[in-house]
Amino acid sequence: TDRVLEFGRRSKGAARLLTLGIKDTQVVASGRPFTPEQLLRYVRDAEEGDTRYLHAFFDEMRATDAHLDGELSKAEDYLTGARIDVLPYPPRLRGPSQKSKREAKRATEIAAFVEENLFAPNVRLDRAICALADGYWKGVGGFEVISEGGGGGNGRERLVEFVQIPSQRFRYLPRTTTLALQLTEDDQKLTPVDQLGAKVVYLIADPEVPSPGRRGLLRRCLGLWLIRKYGAQQWSRFVE
Repeated sequence: TDRVLEFGRRSKGAARLLTLGIKDTQVVASGRPFTPEQLLRYVRDAEEGDTRYLHAFFDEMRATDAHLDGELSKAEDYLTGARIDVLPYPPRLRGPSQKSKREAKRATEIAAFVEENLFAPNVRLDRAICALADGYWKGVGGFEVISEGGGGGNGRERLVEFVQIPSQRFRYLPRTTTLALQLTEDDQKLTPVDQLGAKVVYLIADPEVPSPGRRGLLRRCLGLWLIRKYGAQQWSRFVE
C-alpha cells in the first residue's frame, strides 16, 4: 500500500512514450480482397512473433463485418458499463473494527486516491477497458498511462489520460517469448514492455497457448469470416 502512494508522489511531466502516426492505419491495406497466400503469411509471421499484420487484418475483419463488429461492441459496452468499486486493500482492513487503525486509514486513503484518479472524466477509464478487451479479441492489447507530477494534491502524481495503443505496435522479439512495443514509426526499433514499467498496461489472451498466432477470439473466427466474406463468390466461380 505504501508503494501506491509513493507512485502518487513522483515528479514527472505528462510525457508520451508512443509517437503515433499515419502508418499505424496502413499496416494492412483496407477495402481490398485478400489472397489465401497473404493470410497464411500473416498467420505464419504471427507464429514467429511478428503479430502486427495479423492484428491489422483483425481490424479489417471487424470493419467489414457488421455482425461481428456488433457482437464485440455489445461486449465492450457491457464491460465499460459495469460497476467498478475501489476498496481498501487487503480485505481484512475493510471491517468496522479496523477503521480506527493506522493501516486501515492508510488503505482507505489510497483507495480514495485511486478512485478519484480513475473516474476523472478526462482519464477515460472506458477507453482503457476497451483496450484490454481488444487484447482479448486479438491476443494482446493495452494502453499507455499519461500522468503528470504535482497535480493530484500533496504533490502526488495525477492521471491525465489513458491512451489505447494500436495492437500492431505490440510484437514479440524474434524467436523469443519477450513481448515488445514499437514506440516510434520506426518498425525496426522495439522495446521490451517489461522495461516500460507502469507506463504501459497490457493484456495477453490465452497465455497458455505457446503460439502468438493462435491467441485471441478473432483468431478463432478467421475461418468463419472467410466463408462469410468470400464463400458465395468462390462457390459461384466453381458452379460457372
